Parts: sequence; structure tokens; C-alpha cells
Amino acid sequence: MKFRIAILALMCLSMARCATYYRIFSYNEPKSTFYTGEEKAILEKTVKSLDFDYGYDPALDLDYVVPLTEGFSEFRAGEGELARALADVDGRALADYNDKLYRLKRITLMKMEQCREDRIWKNYTFINKYLLPPLEYYSGLIEKQAIKRNSSYASEIDNRKKAVDESIEFEMRRKEFNDLWENDYNL
Repeated sequence: MKFRIAILALMCLSMARCATYYRIFSYNEPKSTFYTGEEKAILEKTVKSLDFDYGYDPALDLDYVVPLTEGFSEFRAGEGELARALADVDGRALADYNDKLYRLKRITLMKMEQCREDRIWKNYTFINKYLLPPLEYYSGLIEKQAIKRNSSYASEIDNRKKAVDESIEFEMRRKEFNDLWENDYNL
């Protein structure tokens, strides 16, 4: 009887050790923090209406939208379905979401350019051929809907895009400074 209890105790300890090991050393795949909760809800509604999907590539640190149908150069028209999906979305929220998509498009272009400069042709081609065309199509449709929904947005869209560009440039400079600081002064 004591032998069985000892075996049972060893099994319990080994299982606990295994569980602890996997909890400590488990691979946690990075997740995107690009979208807020409200933006993610808009994203989910709109991509479904267009037969698109969305995701995050941790290797590139890049969010994306892609079509579920084959073909990356021509997408099925979906303005009517998109308008119905956005029926309950506030015009201001849609304008803010459009600004977020513009930001994503600019970041995607910058990553593509960085891959070209670094001569990482696999990533450059992937972004250029498979990620950028669907993103441009999708963001173009969202921009049209945002202008239709919010008449004042049409007059301020250029200023908002300029503000996004300045914000991205500031973030890039800040990141470059932090990288230099970390490499030079944190020995």
C-alpha cells in the first residue's frame, strides 16, 4: 500500500513540475495592440462584409487585411455590403478608424521601404504583392464611407493625414533615439 502511495505522489509531483515548466517556458506569441476595442469591432464587421480577413504578422510586426477569395489584384465590389455593415457606426468613430487605417498604410509602406533598403527581398515582395494591395483597397472603401457619413471630415481629411504623418515621423525618430541610447549607454 505504501508503495502505491509513493508512486502516486511521484506522479503528482512530476505532473506539477511539468505544468510549472510549461507555464514558465511556454511560447507566448506576440499579439497586436494596434486597434482599440471599438476599432476592432469595426474591423471585424467590415472585413466580413467584404469577404476579407485580418491578422497580425509578428515577424514583421505588422497588422494586415487580406481577401478570402483568390486573386490579389482585383477585389469584388462591396460598397453596398460595407455601407450596411457600418449602418450603426458613428460618423466620428468611422473618421477616427479611417485615420487609423491611413496610419497602418503608412507604416506598411515604411516597412516595405525598409525591407528594400535592407535587401530583404522576401519580405519586400510579400508586403508589396500580398499585403499592400488589399490594404489600399480596403482603406479606400472605408475612406469613402467616412466622407459620406461625416460631411465635415471631407474638409479636414488632409490636415488629419498630415498630423498622422507627423506623428509617425516623431515615433520613428523616438524609436531610433531609444535604440541608440540603449546600444550606447546601457552597457
